[in-house]
Amino acid sequence: MNNYLIECNDLVFIYPDNTVALNKVSFRVSEGECIGIVGPTGSGKSTLLLIISGLLFPTKGRVKYKGKDISKYDALRREVAILFQNPFNQFLTSNVFDEIAYIPRQLGIKEDEIIKIVKYYSHKLGLDHLLNKSPFRISGGEARRLGIAMVLSYNPDVILLDEPFSDLSPKYIKIVKDILKDLKENGKTILLSSHSLHHMLDIVDKLLILNKGKVLAFADIETIIRNDDLIKMADLEIPCYIKILQELGMRDIRPLPRTLKDFVEVFIHHYGK
Repeated sequence: MNNYLIECNDLVFIYPDNTVALNKVSFRVSEGECIGIVGPTGSGKSTLLLIISGLLFPTKGRVKYKGKDISKYDALRREVAILFQNPFNQFLTSNVFDEIAYIPRQLGIKEDEIIKIVKYYSHKLGLDHLLNKSPFRISGGEARRLGIAMVLSYNPDVILLDEPFSDLSPKYIKIVKDILKDLKENGKTILLSSHSLHHMLDIVDKLLILNKGKVLAFADIETIIRNDDLIKMADLEIPCYIKILQELGMRDIRPLPRTLKDFVEVFIHHYGK
């Protein structure tokens, strides 16, 4: 018996216009892992997350969750949450407060507890002043933060985030990253997509690289970052501080610095202040 929480087996998805979004995509995720899904626009990242969430069905292949086909797992909606690439597409109510409260209400959570949930996440994500405003009349960054608040509002076990850092200021990128690190420490399983590595390195355990609907690689970050041919093939840009280490002949440093702070510590250790 394996301990995989999510299993994607030979997923194929073809849109009505015959666009092949996914082509035999296979990988497995263990409970508590944080997986970064990267690749250029059109590589299939959003389609993959929608299939894992159960909102799209693959043309071929299957997804298993806790050992069962997701179409037969009755509690999927309660346990798996998704942030859409365009968060405006998941808004349903007339104001920001009700958006955050919507799923907790559907789950029968008491109203006094819902008020606490809304207050917590609206404060955490800088939405306090928007609670009475229409979700369709807020900025892109505010919508992204609202979508994240909605996803977290009912404490799902699996969190799927499509481009969670898009449109966010540096302040809120840090806040969202800190939230994700806390969730990871508390055993949540997280899959997040991006076309960039920069905001992922200090969060994720592994990277799934997609290109034209196919898996180029699925491995730990250190293995991928050290593979120049793979980085070039995937059209990925590694952070400048890792490039500096490579230029200094420190390619084999382990563990690989995940942040600029880590890089400074490594540099000082080898070269002094």
